[in-house]
Amino acid sequence: MLKQKEQKALITDFKKAVSKLYGDRLAKIILYGSYARGDFHEESDIDFLVVLDDEEISPFREIDRMNDAVFGLTLKYNTLISFQPTTKYKFEHSKMPVYHFIKKEGKEIWKK
Repeated sequence: MLKQKEQKALITDFKKAVSKLYGDRLAKIILYGSYARGDFHEESDIDFLVVLDDEEISPFREIDRMNDAVFGLTLKYNTLISFQPTTKYKFEHSKMPVYHFIKKEGKEIWKK
């Protein structure tokens, strides 16, 4: 389980890694799940939604790209980092329950 100082450091490092990877393509990053709600425990992962300005993306390709950029953070903080890429349009207009949940409980940690 991450202490508050470690949480902040991990979030900062994640923002830096993803910003470097995507540059102007990055629209926002949202922290969601147990760390956003504050009810995390020792086995909790830390969840991020990475919103891109692209019209379309290949989620699997973007996950591969982010894995390369973020893997070191998992080792550094000894915490599983989960992330989901999506487009700005899909996040804002999709009726998928996961996006509704993220809009309701997520915390925007970076925005263009």
